[in-house]
This record gives sequence, C-alpha cells and structure tokens, in this order.
Amino acid sequence: MQFKKSIFSVIAALLLLGMALLPAIFRGTSRADLVGPDLSSFKYEEVEFHDLDLKLAGLIFTPESEGPFPVAVIIHESGPSARNNQWYLSVTRHLQDSGTVVLLPDKRGCEKSESTWVGANFDDLPGDPLAAVEFVRNREEIDSSKIGII
Repeated sequence: MQFKKSIFSVIAALLLLGMALLPAIFRGTSRADLVGPDLSSFKYEEVEFHDLDLKLAGLIFTPESEGPFPVAVIIHESGPSARNNQWYLSVTRHLQDSGTVVLLPDKRGCEKSESTWVGANFDDLPGDPLAAVEFVRNREEIDSSKIGII
C-alpha cells in the first residue's frame, strides 16, 4: 500500500512539473496573423443613421446581383472598432458573396460615429444596434423580413 502511495506521489509531482513547464516550452511560438480581405477590395457605401440625437456611421456592402436582399448587421465586440478589421471584413466578404447585404456600423466614438464607447452604460448601448436595424429596414434593396444580427 505504501508503494502505491509513493508511485502516486511521484506521478502527481511529475504532472505538476510538466504543467509548470508548459509556458516555457511554448514561449516564443506564435500564431499566424489573421489574413483577410482589405477594405480597398470592396465596393461599399458610407452611411449615417441616428440613435436619438447621436449620429452613427458605417459602411453598407451590397451584393452585385438583384435584390431585395437579406441583411446582416454586424455588432462590434468590446473595445474600439475599425472599418479595416480583417475578421469583420472576412465575414462581410463571405456574406456578400452569399447574396447578403452587410451593414458594418462604426461603434459609437469610433471612425465616423459620434460620442464615445468608453464610459457608455448599458442603458446607452442597446440603442445603437436597434438604430442600425431600423436604418436597414427602411432601405429599398433590403427584404425587411430577413434581418439578422451578428
């Protein structure tokens, strides 16, 4: 019985040592940077809409085929937004190629939208995506029964 406890202790110690060494083993390894389309490779329209008195702006990407189209409104994660973000543009390219209009709004306080996202509270922020949805709902090329939010 004592022998089993000793073996268990040695195995546990080796596992802990291995886990402690993992950061050192993988230090210096890096992931490849995200590679995606550049904003200059898109045809888009700059747009403005409002959340109450706050001017918001963004880009709308329309497929080259005939509409009306479904639409996806991309809502930004935490932190600032940038129009040339390759993750957003990769999603936009895929959706646009699939026949979907994409609205990529600027987060409040970023690019051409007014105000600031820093310090905005949970009472302020929900109005921005709602304003974006209302904006696309009223566009001629949009099938207003097919509006999605990403």
